[in-house]
Amino acid sequence: MQLQGQLIVLDQVLKEGRAYTYHRAQDEAALRALEAIYADPRFRQLAERKDREHEMMSDIASDPERILDFLNGAPDGFDYAELVRTCRL
Repeated sequence: MQLQGQLIVLDQVLKEGRAYTYHRAQDEAALRALEAIYADPRFRQLAERKDREHEMMSDIASDPERILDFLNGAPDGFDYAELVRTCRL
C-alpha cells in the first residue's frame, strides 16, 4: 500500500496528504543510494517498479492529451474537473 500524497499545484498544497519529494534527475549521491537499493534484494523490486512509474509519468507529461486522459482516469475524485474545482477555491 502506498499512502496518498499531497495535491500540489504551483508549489501550493491544495489537499493534504503524505509529503513526498520527487527529483526528475539524480545527482551523484542519489545514484549511489540507488545503487545500494538495487543491490539489496529486499528493495530491488520496489525500486524497479518506481523506475517504471517514473518512465510512464515522463511519457505522459510529454503529451497534453495523455495528461488529460491520466487525470480523468484518476480515482477518488481527483480527476481533471476536481482539480480545476479545487484550484478555484
